[in-house]
Amino acid sequence: MIIVTRNSHDYGPYEEVMVAHYVEEGKLLMHDKARDAWTGEEGTIELFLNRAGINPRIKNSGTIGQQLSYIGRKFIFGSDSVLFGDKIDAIWKNIEDSRNDDGSFGVASIIPSLSNYFTYGKGELALLAGATGKGKSSLFLNEATNALKKGIPTMIIDTE
Repeated sequence: MIIVTRNSHDYGPYEEVMVAHYVEEGKLLMHDKARDAWTGEEGTIELFLNRAGINPRIKNSGTIGQQLSYIGRKFIFGSDSVLFGDKIDAIWKNIEDSRNDDGSFGVASIIPSLSNYFTYGKGELALLAGATGKGKSSLFLNEATNALKKGIPTMIIDTE
């Protein structure tokens, strides 16, 4: 049994015969990363298929560019993948619809000059780092108080 690794994701385990079939279809490459499902040994698909005595017939279905394009469309992205370009209009509408009445976004900082650089958005995690004793906790306590006064649920986790 072989586990195939692509883009830091594991697929399988698959029987060696099935992996050979995917290689023959052009969905996997012989040099793709693989791992033995039982021992955890890492190697390539070629290594594990050779050990099993399986030599898939690799079809040449065009130039290397065409073959890589096919692999990308059929295996890496799959039919359920959504491209950013297909969603950009909905994303932009969501951004525009989230504007405040004054044209700004999110919740402004209690310090007006900071709002020129960022605002707090719903569901965001805000992190503040700096040297000890420089006012991080005081700043965030003031910011949290400001958000709470506006009815926005807020939580502070201070690790000092």
